[in-house]
Amino acid sequence: MAEYAVPSTFTLPDDANLTDAVFGNAAEFPDNVAFDRKVDGSWQPVTSKTFAEDVKAVAPAVLAHRVTLRPELWMSEVTGASVIEGVLAEVETPAAREQLQRPT
Repeated sequence: MAEYAVPSTFTLPDDANLTDAVFGNAAEFPDNVAFDRKVDGSWQPVTSKTFAEDVKAVAPAVLAHRVTLRPELWMSEVTGASVIEGVLAEVETPAAREQLQRPT
């Protein structure tokens, strides 16, 4: 298989991550249609705001296994999912920021 390489046309900040685009677009362009998804056989538009809400809704289930609890919390009904839910409730959603920096 042939391999090709081209110079990058942009750079990302060192602290950039995948959620920057999701929450940045939700903050800056909440009503823009981000994509369509098939629901009951028909395609429905999904706005940037709705997509960000969906990401936050699945975060506890997706991330809970990454949370390690101290043994004394095991008996107090604290779960990895409840920790993630608490963080999402307390931490403000990141604001939009310029992600791509074009080289000069």
